[in-house]
Amino acid sequence: MYTSTNNSFYNATFTRNFAGLGLYSSTNNSFYNFVITNTTSTAGVSLSSSSSNNFNNIISSYSASYGLVLASSSYNIFSNLTSIYSSNSGIHIISASVGNIFREIVISNGSSNGIYSSSNSNNTFYNAIANNNTGSGIYLTTLSNNNTFYNLTTAFNADNGFITATSSGIVLSNLNSYNNSLLELSTSSTGGYIRILYYENSQGQIRWTKNNLTTEGSLTFPGNILISNNSAYINLEGMSSALNSSANITLYNIGDRGYIIPIIKKNDVTCTDCYNFTSLNAENVTFNVSS
Repeated sequence: MYTSTNNSFYNATFTRNFAGLGLYSSTNNSFYNFVITNTTSTAGVSLSSSSSNNFNNIISSYSASYGLVLASSSYNIFSNLTSIYSSNSGIHIISASVGNIFREIVISNGSSNGIYSSSNSNNTFYNAIANNNTGSGIYLTTLSNNNTFYNLTTAFNADNGFITATSSGIVLSNLNSYNNSLLELSTSSTGGYIRILYYENSQGQIRWTKNNLTTEGSLTFPGNILISNNSAYINLEGMSSALNSSANITLYNIGDRGYIIPIIKKNDVTCTDCYNFTSLNAENVTFNVSS
């Protein structure tokens, strides 16, 4: 599709075509219930200089290239996207593609990385799974800044679960990463890049804000990381992790529980190096723990 605008397409199947679904300089189009399999040359879905399009219920399998590729394409919305057995990355985002939203994404069994991003910013992923790929689950390269991942799972990938080196402003919420061949989470320890990793449920939040979050060993929530009534738990036993460091913890719905002098405990004893940002009788109590 070239320079196409304001179209809607429903219920299409492409099989063994040279190309799958391609958009060039196209805006405000909608695609629902597409199945694209066995492309012989290009990606299952490709966007170039195309913005503000909507994709819902898209399956790309056995593509000769990427499952989905975005180049200079921004503010598109992808919901319920599946890419399996692609010959390259499942999702490949390049060339200043910004402000895209991905919801309910499954990327598996690709012949490279699950999701690859270079020189893109402000993209948001909700409920993404990147498993069993021959590269890393998620690979963010140069200048992939300010991208956010909510409820991301990366497992059984042949390289890292999630890797970023020279990108800042990365936010990871409720990351589950385990059984990857190299690291579960790989970030650079130099360069001053700030990343945020946090775990949150209805009872509280644990948050790290730092450049190095590198971890080898299962990150599971709930599992090795738990948040329950009036407590937060992190089990780093047997793990090599930069998360054994300063973190901010918020416990929700605390309030006045009748303690004469409320205290913070770490490992069942009074924490001498913790400090609170709020009153310990506040409705939501926030404090810092050093390790």
